[in-house]
Amino acid sequence: MLESTRVFIAIAIPKSLEQKLAQLQTELAPAVQGFRWASALPFHLTLTFLGEIPNRDLNAIGQIAEESAQPIEPFELEVKGLGAFPSPGRPRVIWAGVTAPNLKPLFDLQESLAGSLERIGHPPDDRRFNPHVTLGHRKHGRGGAASLAGLIERYSLWSAGQFRVADVQVFASTPGRAGSVYTVLSEGALVGKKTEGHA
Repeated sequence: MLESTRVFIAIAIPKSLEQKLAQLQTELAPAVQGFRWASALPFHLTLTFLGEIPNRDLNAIGQIAEESAQPIEPFELEVKGLGAFPSPGRPRVIWAGVTAPNLKPLFDLQESLAGSLERIGHPPDDRRFNPHVTLGHRKHGRGGAASLAGLIERYSLWSAGQFRVADVQVFASTPGRAGSVYTVLSEGALVGKKTEGHA
């Protein structure tokens, strides 16, 4: 039995949007060489990546996900546009953007998670937070891909649609022969319930 689990906390993208994201990958693949396209479902918006976590701490992480989600009211997001990390000129990751008229609930949720995890000795792998849905990674050993600036401009108005965020999930990521497999370990519902001592 494994003594640790590779863990991340995320918002799952609903199945109603999956087909449009998969179609976008299909459209991009001929124009972007040397990339491995994300195939493990669900597509997701990672809030914090923790890496290998001792199994004895998984319950505490699930509790933090629940406690961080509870004070936040459900909110709307839209998967829209295209981008790349670290830059369109030197892309290593290609992603679909995540936006909304008001992103404060999303950032409040992410900051609450990151702060609580840090307090129990499991700080996020990277505290920077750029909301996105990963579409593909550059394959190891491949030369630099051509600039994506033109593609990003072309897909600036593309949208997979809107969805309502009502919960967050703690996922285990298990490597497999066909790629990673994601398993939900626990989840926390967004209910807008204020904790004691808050108005």
